[in-house]
Amino acid sequence: MVDHESAMQPTQTDKRSGTVTHRLTSSTLAIYKAVLALDTILTKGDKRWLLYVQSCWLLARPIRWTAQSSTNSCGPPPSSPTDTSGEEKAVRAFKESDIHGICVNDRKSFTSGEFDCTLPTRICVYGDHSFRVFKACASSQEHISFRSVCEEQVLDDWIITARILTDDRIALISAHNRLCLFNADASVCHSTISCKDFHILYSAFIHEEMNSDAAGAHNGQLVIFGGTVSNYLSIWSPEIPDELPSRMSCATLHKLQGHSGVIFDIKFDGSQQLLCSTSDDRSCRIYRVVFPSSASSQSIGRQKWAGASFQLLQAVFGHEARVWRVLILANLRLLTIGEDLRLCLWNAADGGLIKQWSGQHSGLNIWSVTAEQVNQDWVEIFTGGADGSIIQNGFSTSARNNGGMMGGDTRSSVAPSSKRVRHVAIMEEDQLLIVVDGGLLYSVQVAKGQWTLRWQDVALKQCVALTSHKGLRKTAIITCTGLVAIYDAGHTAQMKWLVDVSCHCLQALWISGAGQKAVSLLVSGPSQVFHLLAYDSAKTLLEKTATLRMPQNTWITAAAQVEHVLICGDRAGSLRIFQLEEDRWQEGEVLLHVHGDSQVCQVEDSSDGVVVTAGRSGQVICWRLTGSRLDKLRVMQVDKSIIEWMSGFVLPAGKVTDLVVLGFRGRKFVALAMAGQDKVMEVDCGGAHRSNDWAYFTASALARFAFVKTTSVKWRDAQLLSRAAAQRPSLVRVGLHGLQIWSAGCLQSAEGRGWTLATASEDTSIKIWTVSPLDDMTAAAPPKGLTALLATAQQHLSSVRVLKQSLLMPNSLYSGGGRGQLLLWRCADSALWTENVSVVASWSLYADTVRKRWSDDAILQPDTRIMDLDVVALQQLELCAAASSDGRLRFFLSCPHSQRWLLPIGQSSAFPCCLLQVRLLQWDAFLWVLSAGTDGMLTIVDITHLMAMPSGDAPVVDMQKTDVVVSRRLHQSGIGALDLRWLRHQDRLHIASGGDDGAICLLSLHPRQPATQEAALRCNSAAHNTQISGLSWLSSSRVVSVAKDQLVKLWKVDWTNRTIELQQWLFSCVCDVSCLSVCQGNGSRGSEEKDQRRDVLVAGAGFELLRLDMGP
Repeated sequence: MVDHESAMQPTQTDKRSGTVTHRLTSSTLAIYKAVLALDTILTKGDKRWLLYVQSCWLLARPIRWTAQSSTNSCGPPPSSPTDTSGEEKAVRAFKESDIHGICVNDRKSFTSGEFDCTLPTRICVYGDHSFRVFKACASSQEHISFRSVCEEQVLDDWIITARILTDDRIALISAHNRLCLFNADASVCHSTISCKDFHILYSAFIHEEMNSDAAGAHNGQLVIFGGTVSNYLSIWSPEIPDELPSRMSCATLHKLQGHSGVIFDIKFDGSQQLLCSTSDDRSCRIYRVVFPSSASSQSIGRQKWAGASFQLLQAVFGHEARVWRVLILANLRLLTIGEDLRLCLWNAADGGLIKQWSGQHSGLNIWSVTAEQVNQDWVEIFTGGADGSIIQNGFSTSARNNGGMMGGDTRSSVAPSSKRVRHVAIMEEDQLLIVVDGGLLYSVQVAKGQWTLRWQDVALKQCVALTSHKGLRKTAIITCTGLVAIYDAGHTAQMKWLVDVSCHCLQALWISGAGQKAVSLLVSGPSQVFHLLAYDSAKTLLEKTATLRMPQNTWITAAAQVEHVLICGDRAGSLRIFQLEEDRWQEGEVLLHVHGDSQVCQVEDSSDGVVVTAGRSGQVICWRLTGSRLDKLRVMQVDKSIIEWMSGFVLPAGKVTDLVVLGFRGRKFVALAMAGQDKVMEVDCGGAHRSNDWAYFTASALARFAFVKTTSVKWRDAQLLSRAAAQRPSLVRVGLHGLQIWSAGCLQSAEGRGWTLATASEDTSIKIWTVSPLDDMTAAAPPKGLTALLATAQQHLSSVRVLKQSLLMPNSLYSGGGRGQLLLWRCADSALWTENVSVVASWSLYADTVRKRWSDDAILQPDTRIMDLDVVALQQLELCAAASSDGRLRFFLSCPHSQRWLLPIGQSSAFPCCLLQVRLLQWDAFLWVLSAGTDGMLTIVDITHLMAMPSGDAPVVDMQKTDVVVSRRLHQSGIGALDLRWLRHQDRLHIASGGDDGAICLLSLHPRQPATQEAALRCNSAAHNTQISGLSWLSSSRVVSVAKDQLVKLWKVDWTNRTIELQQWLFSCVCDVSCLSVCQGNGSRGSEEKDQRRDVLVAGAGFELLRLDMGP
């Protein structure tokens, strides 16, 4: 059963007029907020459900484990357990409060791994001062429903935690260290027991003492653990009175000191007698609870706990910020989550960190965690983040599998006569090729560590590179003077130098074109040329086929041949394209510094038709090859905290979705799976300055990293695909943004396909979403959620403040933000928005800042940011206006036909304030710009002369002498919202503004005579109690507004009587609201209700898509 939002609170009194307004009839189409609570339940038929919360909604998602992963089997499940069969169910629990916690009464035990397969009849959700109890009913294995046991109950104190004691009895702990016993069936509070320790609690845990004779029956004995703001644990055990209702107090039994910050979570496991607490001091303290020997197994309650002692086992530190939650598992294992987006698995016995997951959620904070024992050897973990995502990980509980998480053990072999090893290359699974001092070439058998001398030549002392071709089982040997030889693993005859290119060489690369039998060897160095050598394996010959020129001190560092096109990456971060025409290579397009100033480390053609390039700067770029032209599809950025600089990548299945990035951080080599930010391998190799090699063998799914260390060669192996199948994170629910959303809007509405939405956030990213078809949505329906994440664009250096869709260019976006940065994005697929979104052009206020010779960093002023954007189409040109925090308006011109973007053509003189809003208005032959800032002034300037600006390189015009059409103070302080409505048939302009003073101002003027005709102005100074964040015209007489008070209000404007009247309102679940956007048109198939319903997007610390029913 789902509560109707429209029935929550029917009326409200307008303080200004005294009239009663009705609650706005609406339905929540989509909602994305932090996942504050997670839990799992087991229903009949061994069906598991994942419970999670979104604001005031409780949702259930089905989970199914395969038959092979039953409780009697061992090892990880063979496939992802997230089940898409069955419907996701949702119920609204509260009117306005957010749900902070879930407790269920299924007696599941992680310590025994056994579950009660009966239906968990009660689920209690709580948050703020409210709590509510539901009964979960499973009509079949694929469907679940929630039936309300009691309506929303409200206490006079903040609820910290709850526990279901019996089918009708709930225990709750409030912030003032009080216990409330509540009868859910009768909706009556039986008793309230206060602890005499009145310190405020930040966390609490209720432990129920179970009588061993009663086999789980409740005997009325509870032990309360409270985490106080004074950094200690308060432990007390109340005596439950026989006569109800009653009020009483109880003394504290123990106080545990040790933390240096407030305590955020407490857990106690009676079977292992472990007590754990997490704190603001970034630690988790682990205690062993020891009861006196005189206490019998039947002794319970205060008598038993009064004599208990607490032995500190460990105080573990592994988080870089506050630790929010702890979970106690079997075999003395602990899970902790924190503000630093880390999930840590600990061994409570010795305090060792077994494994750490990081980088899976975005923004800040992992708020919730729960775990599920799949079988005797495997545990699945679910984590919920501030970005609204739910991630699933797994680990083995057996001791034999806890080590070697980053691959197997490192093996080594010492060179004969302890000679220094110079170079290493991986030939095949059982063979390494080594060059040692004295010009000696050895092959090493991996299984036995046996060294065999293959070649001795004095020229080998000048060897600079060993490059292996795993498919051919051949290795190229290159000296700095240009000598080239080939070692064939299948043909170990007398070796010799095959060719002398007679130039300074530093790099050699194997190249094989798609569908071509012949392979080539590319040899390059700083001598302004590189050579292509054709290799004939039958005759073991190398023949020089081409010599191509390069800029001075630049050589090829990566290359791949795709059909008749050779794509080369150089040490300066550029891509150079050569095309084969009539057996001659002709130089084509050069993409300068697409990977910054660092070298391109790898170029590869994937099996899904995408060319992938990577550079040491940490960017992986996907390209589409059209003829001899490369079109950028998307850019992926590697986390610098994991890999400082890249050395390459591998595509295990030949597809970009399985990308594994290779690189170094300090002394360590790291292989990182980009899909889940999961480390495949981590090896302490001493750093990248040593000779090393990486290989992946598709047949056996074996990954190997080999490196040299003085007189020995070392290597480590890892099973890449099997490990990915077992431990790759599963995305149960896609995340939005983990930080504040500054801008959101609707991009397009395909008939019957719902909305395509774009959001920009403080986390420097832009995300493109789709929402499912909305034609069946009603006010009683639960939120459907966001259907899919189409693209994530991340090129901004700082917070992204504003998004604006292009009017002329399909699937294009302007974005502006911190560091004075303006970007133009375009999707490579013009029909619909896809993941192939990349930057077309960029402009920065400090792009031309002179850099110091010894520094690669420009001197920036990070306080300057672009606050707002607007665009207007001028025939075949598009004008973009940017309002900046330095008080200037800047104008840019883009010409799609000539492929010229973001040409600066003008700027205004500085306003004496920070500009917050800008709007462009084109009417007849005139062009106006409207701006508003922190001084509460609205200024309208005529910039018609900009329409005559050429599309070429025009000088930047300072607009100091431009006439001001209108300048009027509308608000006492900043104007945070501004919207225009141009009525062509009346030749009038309606302007609506919302300010930080909570007022809404309406301005109507005749544009042809703005100075002589008195403008009609109407102000509602008490529209909201807080600053207004968003405002928009729905029609010529309807305005919708939203403020920091989370109220969405619908206003009726009567221009005849010059009145603005509050008509309806609703409460949004999004706090710290930053913007409001109206989706034009309708995301459903029907069109008959377009005049009565509007879809409104509210964003801030979360995201909500509402459908408003405005009525007649």
